[in-house]
Amino acid sequence: MQAIIYKELRELAPWSLLFLVGIIISTYAVLMESFYLRPVSNIFTKELFLQMAVAPSIAALVLAFRQTVPEFWRDHWAFLVQRGVSMTQIFFARLIAAAVVYVLVVLTALLMPVVCCCWNGIDRFPFE
Repeated sequence: MQAIIYKELRELAPWSLLFLVGIIISTYAVLMESFYLRPVSNIFTKELFLQMAVAPSIAALVLAFRQTVPEFWRDHWAFLVQRGVSMTQIFFARLIAAAVVYVLVVLTALLMPVVCCCWNGIDRFPFE
């Protein structure tokens, strides 16, 4: 099972880095808009919540398709099933690999507003 987890992590690594960069750029854009273009006293605006709901969901869907669709095209599924590993173990190995990648990508992007609050201070606009 560990071999399958490592295989899935290796296959998902380039895609996870791509989504990490995309989510960080979109979070940065929302934060810069909230702080400099349209200053508001609350960093956790509805745009940030919307962005953090949509972007990770899209990333999760694409990663799920990335894990399953190529197995049917190249007929790797038959190879995986005929190994000495049960289908349940294959499922849980893929689930664990996808969950690790998803949590790392999303938590990294969620830490950006926290760092931004600590960097600029919570009371950025105290006299409004």
